[in-house]
Amino acid sequence: MPSFMELSNIAPPEVWGVWEPLAFFFLTAGAGAAILACAALWRRASAGAGRLFGVVALASGLAGQACLLMGLEQPLRAYELYLRPHFISWTAWGGFLIPLCLLCTVPLVWPRRKGRVHPLWFLPAIGAACAVFIYADSEIMDCVGRVLWARPLLPMGFILAGLSAAFGFACLMAPRTDGAFSLLPWASAAAAFVCALAALAFRAPEGFARFATYWWHAPETICLIAAVIAAIRPRRWFRLTGAMTCVSAFMVFWKIIHMGQAFGRNASTFSDAAAFLDIVSPGSLLILAGGAGLWLALALLLSMLFPWNAARSEERRVGKECRSRWS
Repeated sequence: MPSFMELSNIAPPEVWGVWEPLAFFFLTAGAGAAILACAALWRRASAGAGRLFGVVALASGLAGQACLLMGLEQPLRAYELYLRPHFISWTAWGGFLIPLCLLCTVPLVWPRRKGRVHPLWFLPAIGAACAVFIYADSEIMDCVGRVLWARPLLPMGFILAGLSAAFGFACLMAPRTDGAFSLLPWASAAAAFVCALAALAFRAPEGFARFATYWWHAPETICLIAAVIAAIRPRRWFRLTGAMTCVSAFMVFWKIIHMGQAFGRNASTFSDAAAFLDIVSPGSLLILAGGAGLWLALALLLSMLFPWNAARSEERRVGKECRSRWS
């Protein structure tokens, strides 16, 4: 007579791997960079910084879209999403909102003779960027099987981490740290500390907190270490500052999305150590390296297609006019 064993209250299997945290990391960074580009382009004296954030928005958005498609079970069949459009899931909404955000960002970086972007372009760009933030938050919160993903604090964590990643990417691409870029390294270093606070705010849910180990707090520890490194000499080592800020922002997504899978509604066991240490597995490291290489290639290509030399010349001209007025 065969025997059966019933298992209950066990940890649910992981449904999302490394692609999803990496995709939302890039997508929110692109949306945050689009908003920062509009804020910088509002002033003619910071046109160069605005174009820089615009290029960051395009590179991050394209990289995030690629990572999101790779996270699907059959990425080569993503074209069916556009051939048979439907809007019954947030995944379907994201398939249209992300390209819309990219299209609305292109006018912000398009070269112009006077280096001036019409303010009317800011409204669709900001609206599309906010829509991407709403999509990213709703895609996670719509999964009702995980306790951590139902918290109302989650959208604020995504917004803070996305804006921080935008500052970090801008530091990596910035040509210098003077003029309109003088405050960029300091803003990036401050954003790294904000990411540490955001990661710390996501505590283990009730019923799991007493069993959580140090590994649950490992992401905010890494965020704090990266923030301290970023704040050592931000203006002189601004590229290191940008890299540390990106690490801090990604740790927020890693804790919320990947490690948050360990807390199921009907489970009483979990392994926060296994959830965190999956980041150093060979497969995860290969995906992270591929995502970083893809973003770097896109950033270099878009910098050649949309140079901000015209914006920098306009910025210098406006600066000379301001100095002549004061003199």
